[in-house]
Amino acid sequence: MSWFVSGLNKTIPVAILEVLQGTVDPQINAIGTFVFLTSITLVVVAHLIFNRRSSKSF
Repeated sequence: MSWFVSGLNKTIPVAILEVLQGTVDPQINAIGTFVFLTSITLVVVAHLIFNRRSSKSF
């Protein structure tokens, strides 16, 4: 349906679907997972440190 409405141009949902259906190197997925988990770990550690410091000041 969106192909008939958009004419020759691709709509954003169609472009996203094409990207998601493409093959991605497993190394890219592993690197992305590592970066994500490292970021989450740093945020949790910073949150714990901040909470300990703020509880001591009161």
